[in-house]
Amino acid sequence: MTEWTLLKRLLDAVHQHSTMIGRLWLTVMVIFRLLIVAVATEDVYTDEQEMFVCNTLQPGCSTVCYDAFAPISQPRFWVFHIISVSTPSLCFIIYTWHNLSNLQRGDPKNIVSLRVLSKCYIFHVCLRAVLEVGFVLAQWKLFGFQVPVHFLCTSAPCTQPVDCYVSRPTEKTIFLCFMFCVGVFCIFLNLLELNHLGWKKVRLAVRLKERSSWGGCPGMRGGYETFPPDSPSLTFSLGFRDVTSTTSLPTLDLVVGHQPDWTCAVNCGSMRDKKEIRGSKQRSAQVWI
Repeated sequence: MTEWTLLKRLLDAVHQHSTMIGRLWLTVMVIFRLLIVAVATEDVYTDEQEMFVCNTLQPGCSTVCYDAFAPISQPRFWVFHIISVSTPSLCFIIYTWHNLSNLQRGDPKNIVSLRVLSKCYIFHVCLRAVLEVGFVLAQWKLFGFQVPVHFLCTSAPCTQPVDCYVSRPTEKTIFLCFMFCVGVFCIFLNLLELNHLGWKKVRLAVRLKERSSWGGCPGMRGGYETFPPDSPSLTFSLGFRDVTSTTSLPTLDLVVGHQPDWTCAVNCGSMRDKKEIRGSKQRSAQVWI
């Protein structure tokens, strides 16, 4: 039960620090891959090598023919596929846990900004998409789309071509096509997630960086351009639950000899006369100019 508890905690963490499309990808990974490989394929592939029958009595020929027919077992290939595409998400979760622990301890030296976490999330989605594409192509290259009933073996030490027969070819063909379709759908989800959080925000971030590096451009006051607080250029959130979605921007503190008094509101106990208030407003206007 310890292994299942650890797996549940990891899945909860991935679900918590993912976008809606990332949670959908996690659901597809758990239900249509992990459960299918762990439960449904167990009876189909248990006697795979034992039921691979060849018309020969030559020692070693059947073993070599099975190795030529299946360089790697399909369930083992899918398990390796699941572990590989899940590794980037697990690495990102470990990195996020580390930064959240630093945030709770209040260590300002090791706390990274939300923008760095956002870049790490986009990088891990890109890596996951590349792994998905690689494994789908590898599955197509190794197994194709159909498990044949008959296999003609010509490998040594067989002295002549040997006819071999595969067990349950129809069931294995169904599982093979199903896992291929799941892989293509996961690739589509990864590309959709990248489009959801990456391309437009990356272009806006690059454009904002270019504008901030220009000084004295037309249409800008003093080399800076004003953005509203809810502008998409200043928000770069990924939908994390534990991380706030607003970025902190550097502020410019002006030190003047006479700063205006902003504490006086309506119904103040002791108000200044109109000349003093008008003079403070003139001084504040000169400061902002």
